[in-house]
Amino acid sequence: MGAFPLPVEVIPMAVPQIIRDFSALGGQAVLRMRDEKPLVTDNGQYILMCMA
Repeated sequence: MGAFPLPVEVIPMAVPQIIRDFSALGGQAVLRMRDEKPLVTDNGQYILMCMA
């Protein structure tokens, strides 16, 4: 990917599966938080910060 985390917008119910998928590919995905709650986009989705 790169030297910095890549933000990926995902539907809330898919977060656990996407985190597992990135892990299986050798990467890491972390749910972006704000005030101890998941950051929600204008579309009602969550943001995962993905790193290689």
